[in-house]
Amino acid sequence: MLPSKEPAGTVRIVPSKTKIGRLCLLPDYRKHRFGSDLMSKAHGFLQSYLAEHHLKEGKISLHAQIPVIPFYARWVNSVFWDGFRLGYTAIGEIFDEDGAPHQKMILTLQPATVA
Repeated sequence: MLPSKEPAGTVRIVPSKTKIGRLCLLPDYRKHRFGSDLMSKAHGFLQSYLAEHHLKEGKISLHAQIPVIPFYARWVNSVFWDGFRLGYTAIGEIFDEDGAPHQKMILTLQPATVA
């Protein structure tokens, strides 16, 4: 939230489908990690959802606009495997959504551990 109390961005989450619906940021705030912060919070929310519903893992999906595919592909939620960072993977064909080309991407997310 900005000092003016106006939001700098938002992310839409569809928990029942483990889907990120839309990530939006004001242009002046796109280079300041706000997008990563919003995605981190969205992943935390979905991890809790998976745990609460006793699901072993969930495939988070999103529809990325073509220019921001690298953001999602390199996005990391502190997940490492044999030294490699795991990000979203593009699947399927490029398609039109709301007049812009998009690519479906997925990420496997483990549920949050409940203490």
